[in-house]
This record gives sequence, C-alpha cells and structure tokens, in this order.
Amino acid sequence: MKFRLAVLLLIVAAGFASYRMVSPYKSFEDEVFVEIPRGTGARGVAVRLAAAGVVRGQWDFLLARIAARGRTLQAGEYRFQKPATVMEVFDRIARGDVFYLELLVPEGKNIFDIAAAAEHLGVMKADEFLAAARTPALIRDLDPHARTLEGYLFPGTYRLSRHTTPDRLCRLMTGKFREVWQKLHYRRQPA
Repeated sequence: MKFRLAVLLLIVAAGFASYRMVSPYKSFEDEVFVEIPRGTGARGVAVRLAAAGVVRGQWDFLLARIAARGRTLQAGEYRFQKPATVMEVFDRIARGDVFYLELLVPEGKNIFDIAAAAEHLGVMKADEFLAAARTPALIRDLDPHARTLEGYLFPGTYRLSRHTTPDRLCRLMTGKFREVWQKLHYRRQPA
C-alpha cells in the first residue's frame, strides 16, 4: 500500500513538474528586460528570471537546466515580451539570443547624422554623442592634429545595447576604422 502511494505521488509530482515546464508563463506587463552579468550561475539566472516574472519560480528554471545538461548559459541583456515556456526561455539564454539595437551608419554620414540616428534609435542623446565625437583622443596616434573624430567613425551596422554610451559607440566606430585601415595598410606593404 505504501509503495503504491509513493509511486502515485511520484507520478503526480512528475506530471506537475512537466506541466510547469511546457506551459507558457508571463507575469509582467508589456515587456521586461533581464540583465545577466558575466559569471552569473544558473541559480542567479533563475532568481533574476523569477523576479522579473519571466518564469513561475527559480526551481522551474533549475529543472530546465537539469533537463538540458551540457548547455552553457550566455551573459547579456534579454527582452521578454510574450508568454514562453521555461524551456523556451532556457533555450534563448543558452543560444545567447540577447537584445540589441541596430545602428546603421551609411557611408558619407557625418557626426551630426550619426548623432541623430543614435538619438532616433533611443540609445543616447544626440548632444551627448556629439560631445564624445568632438574629443579626438581615440585617434591622436593616427592624426595628432584632428579636432574631432569626423572621418574616423567608420560606416557600418553596429549592434548596441540599451546601455551603450556615446564613448563606447565612438570606440566601436574608430575601432572598426583602425581594423579596416590596418588591412589596407598591410596590403600596400612591399613583400
């Protein structure tokens, strides 16, 4: 009798856990962002997701972690907008499906155009970007007489987080300029 009761309780518990794993959940309004810093363990990720209302409870996420052994959770900022199963949430974080905004800077755009595009994207204020772009310290070694970063902000498509600073964007763009410049410079060197 006790054995049958134990088996029955085990079946009920397994069914309950399975239900929680496969039923979509959402206890937040429109959307929520969850930041997972580098080095955060599975328990820390579970606590953050549960606190944000993305999963029912931290144990649900930890159970998903056990079910998907061998996969590494990726740091970054994640945006959640709709109900999802705990396994879908786990998969997104294991894939590193982080939230980012795309800033497209076509060739020929100047610092004012870039500033307006960054502000339109909602990443930063235009005047904050202009202040950073007017500080030529990032390219002093290439052009000691430069007055701004104009001409050194390489065109391209940049993936930005909601927390990207004007200085960071300038570093990304001048870094891309340096990368391309070094490739061109290397090709011109005599053999």
